[in-house]
Amino acid sequence: MKGRQLLSTFGTFFVREPNQPTPLNPAWDSLIAHPASRRGLDIAMSAAPLDKGRLVCVRFGKGARVEGHLGKIMRVLRFSIGGKAKLKINGSPQNERDVYCLPNGANTVFETSDGVSLHLQMPAEALDRAAATTQGPLPDVEISPQAGRSLRDLAVTGARELEAVPLAFRASFGRNLERLLATRWAAAILAQLPDLRRPDPMIGRRKFDDLIAWARSDHDDPVGVAELARYCGLGIRALEKNFGRYLDVSPRVFLRDLRLEKVRALLLRGGCTVTEAAFEAGFVHLGHFASHYRHKFGEAPSATVKRPESEQH
Repeated sequence: MKGRQLLSTFGTFFVREPNQPTPLNPAWDSLIAHPASRRGLDIAMSAAPLDKGRLVCVRFGKGARVEGHLGKIMRVLRFSIGGKAKLKINGSPQNERDVYCLPNGANTVFETSDGVSLHLQMPAEALDRAAATTQGPLPDVEISPQAGRSLRDLAVTGARELEAVPLAFRASFGRNLERLLATRWAAAILAQLPDLRRPDPMIGRRKFDDLIAWARSDHDDPVGVAELARYCGLGIRALEKNFGRYLDVSPRVFLRDLRLEKVRALLLRGGCTVTEAAFEAGFVHLGHFASHYRHKFGEAPSATVKRPESEQH
């Protein structure tokens, strides 16, 4: 996707704050933009809240030098979408790449022109929870290019889906999207740090059945992989091995099927649209949701809604 198209997409539903760096302030202690020439600054920023974090899209229409000091509450991934940018972190020039992990407390200098970037700001505590480790906070490390592209695509897709979210569901959608992004980001960090991974213990059948019963019980928010791991005291990798042993599926597929079953129950009960049911169950990508629903139940969600009342009970 081209940078300008991305900004246009964000601008349709994000709070637009042109020529003001305020959307970045939750993550930055200070941020100052200097024009590269006498033509002045041409900056457009759009921001969307998740839960405690946020997505920020920034466009520079002219050359600029941006100096910032990153705070210690938020972790930041910067995705380059279009244009060129040079970056220094704590005075050290960085090799040009699509994804930068900006360290907590770092002094950064960007030199950019006619470019668009997407910033994922995530509370450090959310990342640590998603990692489900007992060895302290996750360190600042660069993630692989493949993981970075996957996170960028997920962030952009989630932002687009906001257009379809009814106002009543935006808060829950933001929480679900933040949880998903945190899980993917934490997994990408752990993939670079094998020493932080927990051992892979196997739990007994009774304890595993208790975990499944807990996952199927009512929760205020959809259960994620990190919550499953915390409940039974396992790391993500160990959790996956236990699911493979007992159910022959991954935790992610198991939870997705639970959400699909919840959607179907909501649709059969009536009183909500397909979109409302999908977001209520925790889905953040309507296209993927519809495909998975059709594969699992043999019909489109809209077909479930149209069932005669006699077949719904």
